[in-house]
Amino acid sequence: WSEQYDRPYGNLLSLQDELTRQILDTLRLTVADQERRRQARPYTHNLEAYEHFLRAQSALLVRRKSDNDAARGQYLQAIELDPTKTKNVWVGTGEPWGLNSVSIGDGIYKSTDGGETWNKSGLPNSERISQIIVSPKSSDTVYAAVPGALWSDSPDRGLYKTSDGGKSWNLILKGSNLSTGASTIAMDPTNPNVLFAGLWDFRRQGWTYRSGGATPNDPSGSGLFHTTDGGTTWKEITPEANKGFPKKPYGRLAVAIAPSNPKRVYAFVESTNSALFVSDDGGQTWQQRDKSQWMVWRPFYFANLIVDPKNPDRVFKTDGSLIVSSDGGQ
Repeated sequence: WSEQYDRPYGNLLSLQDELTRQILDTLRLTVADQERRRQARPYTHNLEAYEHFLRAQSALLVRRKSDNDAARGQYLQAIELDPTKTKNVWVGTGEPWGLNSVSIGDGIYKSTDGGETWNKSGLPNSERISQIIVSPKSSDTVYAAVPGALWSDSPDRGLYKTSDGGKSWNLILKGSNLSTGASTIAMDPTNPNVLFAGLWDFRRQGWTYRSGGATPNDPSGSGLFHTTDGGTTWKEITPEANKGFPKKPYGRLAVAIAPSNPKRVYAFVESTNSALFVSDDGGQTWQQRDKSQWMVWRPFYFANLIVDPKNPDRVFKTDGSLIVSSDGGQ
């Protein structure tokens, strides 16, 4: 890769196009596969949409084409296609997994032509964006989860929302201290005003790493929150108000809603008793499920849940290895 940066900018573009072509050749879909995948993921209609997604990954990893057409590599964690306008692609820069060697980003980018060109769309001080969600009702309404700075306090952490396509952003959920940011968000597929968001209190230091409070039993800004009005107001999910949810303090959380049954909500919670928790009533009550070694292993790095779009009992967790449950996480 270093050799490519020594070449003219035009060669970087050629490299990006070649990467996209090679990936597409590998993933070339039959007509039947296209239809099956379209049904499984309604916002991914055809191979063209896959190309936009792949182009976003390869283009931004190799170069950044922004207002000044500068070539500069960016690490991408959050990549999101607009569910109604699939040529609109949003990407969040910066690596949010907390290793001592991770890169930082400089905000959020948007493409309206499937990844051919990009423009900066705000949040320049975020450093790390872990997740982006676009409302299926409005392409201008976008949420961005910002864990924020790794090594220091920052007022730029939290959950952000834009209602004007990225021209301006509002901080709609923030932590109780300057070391707490937003690490996860999930939207009800039948009602985009209903969301769950996880806040995460963390800090990397040269000799240690803190996920949660200063010690496992010290207070932490981490928590799981729920809104039914698009983020205007929030209620925290607590063991007192929501039977079965674990006691504080928490470290990192991950949350996911089953696309085929939005009442089914999964939440992985890092604590002194880390485990997967499941709700079948939209977060009102919870049951503890799997807490095996693979589920709880290094939770501050491996905190990502993906639910099968057709089967609410089938859930994946990307870990040191990919693990899957077919019985609702039991």
